[in-house]
Amino acid sequence: MEFYSKKEQLIENIELKNHIKSGVSLNYYNDTIRDDKNICLLAINCDSGNYKYVSQRLHDDRDIIIETIKKDGKIFQHIPNNFRDDKEITLLAVKSYPYAIQYASHTLKHDRDVCLEVVKQKGELLEYIPIKDDKEIVLEAVKNNPKAMYYTTEDILLKYGTNHKILISNIEKELGIKSDILKPNQTYQNLKKLIKDT
Repeated sequence: MEFYSKKEQLIENIELKNHIKSGVSLNYYNDTIRDDKNICLLAINCDSGNYKYVSQRLHDDRDIIIETIKKDGKIFQHIPNNFRDDKEITLLAVKSYPYAIQYASHTLKHDRDVCLEVVKQKGELLEYIPIKDDKEIVLEAVKNNPKAMYYTTEDILLKYGTNHKILISNIEKELGIKSDILKPNQTYQNLKKLIKDT
């Protein structure tokens, strides 16, 4: 009889996993199932929105959070605050959804690696990150989106003037501006105005 019950339980688990794989929300299951880590990981892999239905215990589980963020960085804003100070999780979030930077801890908003990843994904977000005087961050931002130069400082452009040609080349490419308009001696303010007006 005991063998039969284990076999029955195994069949039930297989059916449950197949049901979850088909995209059925965890919302329709009882608390026991929503507290089963393996089932919840499977459900989150199918739909990251299932994170909101996992048990409170699993809601605070690092593995569950990592899998959820890998699937959808937008969920970063819904995870517990202590995980927003976790560099690995924050980096995963901004790789998937660069706007997640706004929900990161104060410390990680000022972290060079996090800021660099944000501008690699979306250059214009240089506007919202606090590190605007780092050569690599500014160049990555402008490389991704030449309009990002609008959010840096004149000091950084003057400091790294040797890369002025790269900045101009990227701006010309992105905005379709002829090279005779963007001359190396053009003032920073004129360049900013030109970028803003396009």
